[in-house]
Parts: sequence; structure tokens; C-alpha cells
Amino acid sequence: MSATKLCAFGIVFKLSKGLLDLYRTFGHALEDANGASGKAELPVPATFLIDGNGTIRLAHVDVDYTRRLDPDDVIAALKKLNGVEAGRTNHETAK
Repeated sequence: MSATKLCAFGIVFKLSKGLLDLYRTFGHALEDANGASGKAELPVPATFLIDGNGTIRLAHVDVDYTRRLDPDDVIAALKKLNGVEAGRTNHETAK
């Protein structure tokens, strides 16, 4: 996703000069990876589940990158979105 879209969704943060310098001392110059326009920005870790109509059905955003959405929760939400009950689809349960 582009930095412009990330900013529009509010899921990007700008790093201070001090933090950028610290990254650089560890060999991680962000401008090398992000280009000049995104050199001071990083995305906020986020997971979105979006249905076929473009409606966000599940969202998890946390600035602490160590707190991630559990994969089992994503799978459960996908099953619910796709109408899967006890291993059967909505098509099968409608019979």
C-alpha cells in the first residue's frame, strides 16, 4: 500500500530525526528502502479483512508491533464471512 493511502487511513507514523539517525547507525537507512518521499515514515502494523463489497469486516491496528492479531481469529472471521459452519458452507446448509 502506498504511503499516501497509509496516511489517509491514519496507519503511518513519522519518525523523529533522532530515531532516523539511530536506524541509520544500525545500517537501516529508511530512505534506502522507502525512497526519499517515505524516508521518515513507517506503517503501523495492521490487519484488515475486507469483504467483496469493500466493507471492512475485521480490523486490528496496534502501534506496538509485538501485539498482532491471532491467526486463529483471522481464520474464524474468514469462516464466518464465508458462511462456513462446522465445516459446511452456507450453500450446503441451505439444502
